[in-house]
Amino acid sequence: MDNNPYAPPATKLDGATSGERPDSRGGCLTAFLLLALLMNSGVAIAYIVSIVRGSMFGSALPPVGIVVFLCVAALVNVACSIAIWKWYRWGVYGFLAMALAALCVNIYLDIDYKSILFGLLGPVILAALVRPIWRHLR
Repeated sequence: MDNNPYAPPATKLDGATSGERPDSRGGCLTAFLLLALLMNSGVAIAYIVSIVRGSMFGSALPPVGIVVFLCVAALVNVACSIAIWKWYRWGVYGFLAMALAALCVNIYLDIDYKSILFGLLGPVILAALVRPIWRHLR
């Protein structure tokens, strides 16, 4: 212990210094990641089933290439959710990149703007939830 009265305090304000992980990722982020994991897994399965059946939820199937792309994007989101769970920063970047790609596909498919904006809600929520722990991600 240094007895220098001019030395900065040795306390940690948030329980961890930069690079160390806090004890918890928080309940809201945990719930979001679990929901994203389950929903994206279900969406990927639904896309695979729709390719096999030749119809998507009772309507005409978009071009198969787009459906395959959206299925891969959902699987990438599963991997990104797991990466964020394991404290990897690239998971956030991947999640945001897939949201941007899905936005482009939705615009190409001429989806109504309300659905497009609703699709951007997930990345906005994720950004808000990871902001407090951003410096702890590797």
